[in-house]
Amino acid sequence: IAVYKGWMYASQYLPEADTSVIWRSKPLAFHLFDMEKDFFVVAGRTALMLWINEGMLIGTTDRVYQYDPETGLNTLADYGVVPGLAGDTDAEGVGYFWTTRGICKAMPFENITEKDVSMAAGQYATSRLVYLDGMKQFITVTQGGGTPFDKRSER
Repeated sequence: IAVYKGWMYASQYLPEADTSVIWRSKPLAFHLFDMEKDFFVVAGRTALMLWINEGMLIGTTDRVYQYDPETGLNTLADYGVVPGLAGDTDAEGVGYFWTTRGICKAMPFENITEKDVSMAAGQYATSRLVYLDGMKQFITVTQGGGTPFDKRSER
């Protein structure tokens, strides 16, 4: 669930199609939904919905999207987000989040760690931005294993 500018967005996973429906409520009426027109569909199971400086960041198990109510849905990455509480937003509205390929930020979208380090993503992740002694730190704790992604092996 995510709330932005008077709308509530809620995700519903449809396992038979491996897709998620993102429902948008009526303005300031979080209990009312128009099931015929106020929704959009994304591939995979929704793992993250986070409001950022340019709309909403939607991370599924398959992809990362940026959604803006005015312009619609844009694909940012063809890899997914680890389920859990995998993201946080800083004071400027930039979102930082944990994916299957490390730490990313949006907007603008950038994978911060992919070129430098490869680590197991885990099965579940919890992340938070922490400000300490004037520095911004992104801390992620993962549970479970997984296989690290090595960009060099893609060649």
